[in-house]
Amino acid sequence: TAAFLIGRCRAREAAADAMLTARLQSVLDHQPEADVAIEAGMSLVLRGNLERGRDTLLSRLHSKQPLGDQYKAAFYLAELGDPSGYPALVTTLGSDIPHYRLMALRHALAFAPYDGHPAGGLTVQVGRLLEERLHDSSEMVRMEVPFYLEELGVPNLQKLLLPVERQDPSPSVRTAAHMVLERNPSGRLRVD
Repeated sequence: TAAFLIGRCRAREAAADAMLTARLQSVLDHQPEADVAIEAGMSLVLRGNLERGRDTLLSRLHSKQPLGDQYKAAFYLAELGDPSGYPALVTTLGSDIPHYRLMALRHALAFAPYDGHPAGGLTVQVGRLLEERLHDSSEMVRMEVPFYLEELGVPNLQKLLLPVERQDPSPSVRTAAHMVLERNPSGRLRVD
């Protein structure tokens, strides 16, 4: 949490602010866990140390460590204009662990500006990734998909969500689809 916050705040005194940046660098020197390294790397970028921060993110993106939060490094890199981590997001969306699929889902929209462009050997297709998750085996994943489809502004929202609203085995998922359709008037079109 501290590594995240340091990048998003400034101390009133220049000396104290410089100490915060130095602390991030010190944390990275001690090779912390993946989540801490990724947050410290992005915070360094936000504090103006683009080279070390970006290098940290790239290192964590390409880490072979299982469950190394590669999707989050990919997310931050996408926010910095580099969609090359898209394959890491796709890989995490295919994980056997529902929590990791959910976390990747929550970070997928960062790739929307690159839709249709090549990235890391794949073509970015955020809408397709989200649509696939409508059929995820995990209720907690499926329950969030309608909201991300809405945020993405997919043109066929009602076609995608009406069947979910009517047929998903989970009442929570059906309710999520219903909520999104209610907010989108074209989503209430009758489909026979």
